[in-house]
Amino acid sequence: MTDDDFIRALEFHYSTKSHPCGIKSTCGIFIYGNDKFKKLVNMVGRDIAGLKDSDMNCRTSDFANEYRKQDMTVIETGNSQFVLDVNHFSHGDDAYVTHKKLMTGPSGYSIGVEFHMWHVSTLMSVLSKPLMSAMLSRGDNSYVVGSDMMIVKLTKKMEMYLYLIMIGNSNKEISEKINVSIKAVEFAISKLINLFGDLGAYNSISLREVSFKYGYSRMIPRILLKNHRSLILPRSFDSWDTLL
Repeated sequence: MTDDDFIRALEFHYSTKSHPCGIKSTCGIFIYGNDKFKKLVNMVGRDIAGLKDSDMNCRTSDFANEYRKQDMTVIETGNSQFVLDVNHFSHGDDAYVTHKKLMTGPSGYSIGVEFHMWHVSTLMSVLSKPLMSAMLSRGDNSYVVGSDMMIVKLTKKMEMYLYLIMIGNSNKEISEKINVSIKAVEFAISKLINLFGDLGAYNSISLREVSFKYGYSRMIPRILLKNHRSLILPRSFDSWDTLL
């Protein structure tokens, strides 16, 4: 089998995948992207072969130089990478984890980088351990962005406070992570207790218990998706705290 035959076989295989994926050459040019990927980057109905990341019709193009550096590291070292991409995709602000690895053809030469993207909601490993344990105990692996569909609707800031409380942060840790005073944290917690009072919250401990009970462990705070970035994840990555 030639390298070209190998690529064509992979293209057919990738076309059946339910997640965004594709291939880029060693020069950073797209060889192939499946329909899921083209939908994600607002290129539906277009052939992206021969184009670069900077040519994509959405805000991901802003990170073209960063993507190129990541790809070159994979090509030069032969080591795969997991990358967290928080960006404004065709459907809005969202987060995906991309696995990038070197693709070598039957000839033994490097073809480029193959990539596979998964929405963060499908990857238990990117969640903090307390949240992961809670969801595993309920068998719950569905997620929502924000609190608009929840019983108690919260502002973006309150979503962030509740999230940090639920993953076990102390008041001091919360103040350090989002750069606010301890008094501001105490005020926010008091406000959350009042908001969840009808559901049984009367202190910070019961607030956490009630939040888990009513499904807030499924909530991805909207504010986490506003800070666009592309981060190479360490192998030990197991927490949303990297987004802060």
